[in-house]
This record gives sequence, structure tokens and C-alpha cells, in this order.
Amino acid sequence: MKILLTGATGYLGGAILAACGRAGHETVAFSRHATRTVRSGAAVDGDVRDLTALRAAAGGCDAICHSAALVSRWRRSASEFDEVNLGGLRNV
Repeated sequence: MKILLTGATGYLGGAILAACGRAGHETVAFSRHATRTVRSGAAVDGDVRDLTALRAAAGGCDAICHSAALVSRWRRSASEFDEVNLGGLRNV
């Protein structure tokens, strides 16, 4: 199975990515800095707020595992937390 994993460079996403690899799944890691961080499978840089980038990364995938999130509410822009956590979920 080919799985798109959002938030693949985070703590949870990294653990899920490793588990998918051990289970023999093909993975596509999707995060803002995936190509600099992810060492196994395909890596795509993108933001879950960008529906076009998300759709492109999901092309040919059988499933999506969504783990992208901002965990700190303290951001320069107060709306960024909702844009990523709510808007990103809507896009996925």
C-alpha cells in the first residue's frame, strides 16, 4: 500500500513513518521540510494549508495518515494555529 503521511518530520509522524516502512508499505512523507529530514521513502515539501500541494503529493496514494499539527498555541499570528490544525485537517 502507498501511504501519504502528513507531518512526517514530527515526533508522532516519524514514528508512524518508521512503522509503515517496517510493515512494508511505500511511503510519501509530506511536511514543510521533508526533503531535508526524511531518509526513507519519497519526501515532498509542502504545507497542509496548501490544498494544491497536498493533492499533488497524494496522487497515486492508497491512504493518507494525517499527523501534521502545530502543538504550541503561541505563534506570531494567532490565526496560524487554527489555519494549520483545522484548515489542514479540512484539506486532508
